[in-house]
Amino acid sequence: MRRKLICQRGSFTLTLPKDWAKANNLKPGDEIDINEIQGELIINSPNYSAEKEYVEDISTYSDRFLRNLLNQLYNSNYTKIILITKNKKQITLIKKLTSLFLVGFEIISTKNNRIILEVLIQSKIENFEKFLSKLISCVSYSFEINNSNELKRITKKTTQYKNLCKRLLSSSVKDGKKIAYSELVAFLCEINHILFHSAEKKIKKRKIKKAFELIIKGLRTNNLDVVNLGQEMIPNNNTLERAVYNLSNVVIAVIVAEPK
Repeated sequence: MRRKLICQRGSFTLTLPKDWAKANNLKPGDEIDINEIQGELIINSPNYSAEKEYVEDISTYSDRFLRNLLNQLYNSNYTKIILITKNKKQITLIKKLTSLFLVGFEIISTKNNRIILEVLIQSKIENFEKFLSKLISCVSYSFEINNSNELKRITKKTTQYKNLCKRLLSSSVKDGKKIAYSELVAFLCEINHILFHSAEKKIKKRKIKKAFELIIKGLRTNNLDVVNLGQEMIPNNNTLERAVYNLSNVVIAVIVAEPK
């Protein structure tokens, strides 16, 4: 979403999206909060509901279950997570997962067998398109590389952007569009993971990458004809091809969910 700056009496004025102002019950004369974080201006409505808390004893949970739990809590837009455990390995794992995948969260305390995570930087739905674009760029780049270390790095970034997108979707998007976009980011991440796990194999990716690019072009231009062209190029013989084919079906769902 782009906006032009308007010069008025030596100062710059920026218009706010009408739908965002309406959704936050803002009217002329209301005050809003503007904060600068790492070069970005973050605009908050005073009507924004701040905190959503979750508390759980995780001492009996496996590492795999704990990973999934943290992922779902993040995607569900919690702002404070309190995990109870004495297990030092679990504490180490939580620190690692937080630093790698829970963008915006920090561990603020590990005292009294309670690990407290709080969101310090809360992204807004206005940033969804930016994060989705970054996710798409990471997946597109994954088609071009075969180095396992570089793919591992990109896979971490892909997971971060997927989680950010899902977190934003859980808080602000209507059901029909939310489901379509949620599936879209999930399939994008799946394609990246397939490419990562097949890094050492010789997979013919040129044609499927072209199909992927056409599908994404169709998504960005809301053009079903372009998506159809991409879908027709997919042989649907292996895991990667099936994932890209499934992506094309989800893109169709996103396009038809958008208002004309």
